[in-house]
Amino acid sequence: MGKPSKEEPVIEGEFKLQRFNAKGGWTYISIPPPPSATTKCFGMLRVKGKIDHHFA
Repeated sequence: MGKPSKEEPVIEGEFKLQRFNAKGGWTYISIPPPPSATTKCFGMLRVKGKIDHHFA
């Protein structure tokens, strides 16, 4: 499988926002790792996407 283009989503779907329960906690989603994922730090992977048609 080749590297996906910028227009082609690697993972597509609807995901529920979750909140870390602490003052100033992060809002995040848990997604399955893409097949070609390589993590760099603490198992995190940088992503971008849309929430209600707005880029996030």
